[in-house]
Amino acid sequence: MKKLYILVWAISTLQLASQAQTTYGQNTQAGRYYTINGIRMYVESYGQGKPLVLIHGNGGSIEHLRHQISHFKKTRKVLVADTRGHGKSSFVDGQTYNYHLLAKDWAQLLDSLRVTNVDIFGWSDGGIIGMLLARDYPSRVGKVFSFGANMSPGEDAIEGRVFRGIRKLVAGETPINPSEKNAKAITQMMLDFPQEELASFRKVQIPVMVATADHDLILLEHSLNMYRNFGNAAFLVMSMANHFMPWEEPARLNKEIEGFFNKPFQQKNLVPKEYEFLLD
Repeated sequence: MKKLYILVWAISTLQLASQAQTTYGQNTQAGRYYTINGIRMYVESYGQGKPLVLIHGNGGSIEHLRHQISHFKKTRKVLVADTRGHGKSSFVDGQTYNYHLLAKDWAQLLDSLRVTNVDIFGWSDGGIIGMLLARDYPSRVGKVFSFGANMSPGEDAIEGRVFRGIRKLVAGETPINPSEKNAKAITQMMLDFPQEELASFRKVQIPVMVATADHDLILLEHSLNMYRNFGNAAFLVMSMANHFMPWEEPARLNKEIEGFFNKPFQQKNLVPKEYEFLLD
């Protein structure tokens, strides 16, 4: 079980040499629990202004989004939570996970917080949740910036070495206590889900940024196919970057996130009007 904890939880020990005074994810002054969909979901709130939701990835927690919280709390009301079974949020013993369940948790949380038209930044699994919220709960959402997300499991979406490594790791572990079983179930979700028909996103009119990196764990072709199937989307590939850009180059990524949320969303024509005579 030790190796699985390395995959799911130990990554949270990667701290910057000098941290801010605020310990995100452990801030009792900013934190509160909400009873959501059969669990206790832990939420922290920072700043004032238009609500911005931040959603972390698989095995992550509020603390993983520290660079985004510290940046955006200056101008936005930042709402960030530990998803079900992660961080300080509770889990149901023996439960299996899927992304529809996590999206439902978030939709109910937004209702409990009494916020609508929220902008969402989601990283990895958080990006999946953000896209599902845009499709299935559009009344709650303003815009979605999704970084490093996928809409199907397997090697058609995830870099083969990564997918095979996770599968081998999960198969070799035998959890004993409820926490270990929960950790394995969270990782298993990446092997089994999501299983979404890309065509189902064509109805989404909420502005969505499908963002990835040129060295992401998610295959570039898969990200491009996601973009092509959204009804109202933009596509961004961050150069010389990988899946962990929210940690490794937060300033560069935060600038793109901020620009997308702050500027009016308007699709470009194929050619300027004066060159339309070239079109067949």
